[in-house]
Amino acid sequence: MNDQKENKPIIYFKEIDKVLVLIKTNAVSISHLYGDQTAGWIGKRIAPYVIEVSVQGTQKLGIRVRNRIPPQQVTQELDFPELPDEPPDLWAL
Repeated sequence: MNDQKENKPIIYFKEIDKVLVLIKTNAVSISHLYGDQTAGWIGKRIAPYVIEVSVQGTQKLGIRVRNRIPPQQVTQELDFPELPDEPPDLWAL
């Protein structure tokens, strides 16, 4: 196992005082919605959801971004680190 830490981009949100570490899977989903240039993502909305993922052989909860542009209305605030079964429909970057 490699002990070097990898620096990853961070996404900040307008509606909530939380951040999301941008993993490749979510970056690809967002780029399908808004293009490859991250500067074009600013002010755009994403629809995160919680899913069970395998991390080094262990099942954990992870956040993924739906491959669709969500509606404009904010329904609720997602509270970290407890991940609800149904996260809010959208967050703005």
